[in-house]
Amino acid sequence: MERIFFHDILNTAGGILGYTQILRDAEPEELTIFSESIEELSKRLIEEIQAQKQLIAAEGGKLDIRQQPIEHSKDSYKKRLNSLKIMSSLKAKRLLPEVCWILT
Repeated sequence: MERIFFHDILNTAGGILGYTQILRDAEPEELTIFSESIEELSKRLIEEIQAQKQLIAAEGGKLDIRQQPIEHSKDSYKKRLNSLKIMSSLKAKRLLPEVCWILT
């Protein structure tokens, strides 16, 4: 699991580095596209690091779990589910539509 984490982190960081190098020679109309890509990759990097931090806490028995209402829009629900992929490795039994287990 740790090997996969480092692989993913290095790929994402490499993508950020690649886009920053491309920015040097980018045309003005390309700047928005590249900066948005850097922002998305940066967010993904943060999510991957947070997920690994949660996994380490869970393995050490120090994971704080609390219930929290979530939005019901399809996009927000999908984002929450993606950020909670770790739950499957923790053998979560279910995810209720109006309440979600949030890992901190």
